[in-house]
Amino acid sequence: NFYRQGSQRSIRSETYSTNSDDKVEQTNMRTLTSICRKPFFLRVLALNSPEWCSILLGSITSLIYGAVTPSYALIFALVFGLFSQDIDSAERNARNYAIMVFCIGLAGGLCQFISSYAFARSGEALTVRMRVMSFATMLRQEMAWYDQENNQHGALVTRLSKDAAALKGMTGVTIGAFLNAVGTLIAGLIISFIAGWKLTLVLLCFTPLIVLTGFMLGQKISKAGQKKVISTHAERGSMYAAESFKNIRTVASLQIENHFIELYKEAYNKEFRSSLWQSQKIVLGNAIANTLMFFIQLTAFGYGARLVLDQEMTYVGVFQVFAVITYGTIAFGRSASMVPNYSQAKQASIKIMDLNSRQSIIDPDKETEGITLKKVGGTLEFRDVSFKYPSRKGRVLKNLSFTCGQGEATAIVGPSGSGKSSCIALLERFYDPQQGAVLLDGHDLRTLNVKWLRSIIGLVQQEPVLFNLSIRDNIAYGDTTRTFTDAEINEAARLADIHHTIIGLAQVSLLL
Repeated sequence: NFYRQGSQRSIRSETYSTNSDDKVEQTNMRTLTSICRKPFFLRVLALNSPEWCSILLGSITSLIYGAVTPSYALIFALVFGLFSQDIDSAERNARNYAIMVFCIGLAGGLCQFISSYAFARSGEALTVRMRVMSFATMLRQEMAWYDQENNQHGALVTRLSKDAAALKGMTGVTIGAFLNAVGTLIAGLIISFIAGWKLTLVLLCFTPLIVLTGFMLGQKISKAGQKKVISTHAERGSMYAAESFKNIRTVASLQIENHFIELYKEAYNKEFRSSLWQSQKIVLGNAIANTLMFFIQLTAFGYGARLVLDQEMTYVGVFQVFAVITYGTIAFGRSASMVPNYSQAKQASIKIMDLNSRQSIIDPDKETEGITLKKVGGTLEFRDVSFKYPSRKGRVLKNLSFTCGQGEATAIVGPSGSGKSSCIALLERFYDPQQGAVLLDGHDLRTLNVKWLRSIIGLVQQEPVLFNLSIRDNIAYGDTTRTFTDAEINEAARLADIHHTIIGLAQVSLLL
């Protein structure tokens, strides 16, 4: 029982079935392959297809909620007509209008709640799905991919956190806002053309300007996100922080804390300046869009007064058209304000798509690729091996040749940087040599199945890394293809000569 101390999670809950995981992974890859052939927005929407019921429900209620604003504006304008009626008619109609407003408000609140809930649910489901897919894709990549500067662990964590979350901006509430605008536009045009088509046509001349302003805002942000940089400043800052925390003893011993603080500060200062410049452009565009509202009022009352004098419209009709167009324009402006989120989400989506579509050069999850040996003798041979890390200059190994016979204990000795760890990395096939070959029982490792090869190798590192789990679970993680009994865990601990040490730790913890 002491093996379970430190965690209540059993190995059955922490490990997973290899067969079921492979099926899920294969399904995800097939889905992603078919999605990549579609237009970009449809590609993102297809990833959200399992939540189609929520999206459909949210779409319908969003369209209905969009019609609420023009309907309220119509009743608001009709109220002005009460002043020209007799007292009894005005009181009766006022009560009717009040009931209508109450019903519209009740229906609007219900539709907005359903729409927001449905799209929020679908958006969160998409975020979780893309995080899992991205995490699985990252774990499949070869070690050379992790050696790249923009793929350091701090940047990858930031990418999982921010990019996957930003993907909701392509769907979810963004679709809801767009459909709200569509519902407002359709209902508003119908009401306005019935009330006064001439004034409606004149006021609609301002619509292209508002749409153009929103489009230009989206283009500004889209171009800003398409800058070809190695990584974002925020990712760089996260990398500096992660490296500092990981190597805190080295940082403290060399007294270079201030150096890393300055690097971190500089990265986020650049991020701040870049965001500030883009924000100024966005604010200016919003100011122009809001200014157009005053020109709409000027035109509506000026031209509307002429139509009333010419007896082509009633003043109530003028207020109807003005109120509906004005409220509709405001709703359209709210939709335009979602463009920045959409543009940022598009850039995040591109990065996520590129990541998930990347094929690993050395993929351990391909069960059918490579051969497996029925019987392993254990003879290893490095034959004229030359190797350099893809992210570094200079060779680590040059024309290295040696043989480790079956059952022999072989020591690789040399100074720091001579390639000892590189030999182990090539043996585990974390990398492939640029020249020569590493052979197991006469078979080139590149012809063997990667997952099978790594499963038959036991590696004890100089600085062992433990998961934040119980001792039992850490031991059982040596083989995730099955579950283990307590007797098997105890026997493994005895073979590793750590059984008595674990018992001692358990007794100490009990005494404390």
